[in-house]
Amino acid sequence: MTEHSTAHLRAEINPVYPGHAVTVAYFIVHAFDTCHEALGITKHQYSRAVGSMNVPGAGDGAQAGDSLLRKLAGGIPFDDAMEWARQEWARRCSQYEGTPNWEKHHLGQAQADEIEPQLRKLEAWWLNPVDALANLVK
Repeated sequence: MTEHSTAHLRAEINPVYPGHAVTVAYFIVHAFDTCHEALGITKHQYSRAVGSMNVPGAGDGAQAGDSLLRKLAGGIPFDDAMEWARQEWARRCSQYEGTPNWEKHHLGQAQADEIEPQLRKLEAWWLNPVDALANLVK
């Protein structure tokens, strides 16, 4: 298993804490070569991605990115998975409504909206590189 540093992405993106599912998923895709490596369960009963120092965010943020990629790997259409991620972020941020931390909701969603097209380009290849390569050859 190969895990790659995402320090260059952190410097470029500066992920909004505690971690939007789209943003975290994007980091997971860059940190691991395949979904099988990232989403494999460790002896601690969570995925390698959730336990990785190369994946930003709090535990629930890392878990949200993991869940988003699992949904995509399970065949949920990309747009449906993105809608789930928006709702999940709003739900997690709702505890801050009316406080200065509420701004994180807007900042995190704006950041995820910017990253979403990049994740869309990478997800098919990352989830199933053999099928993606076969489609390139056709």
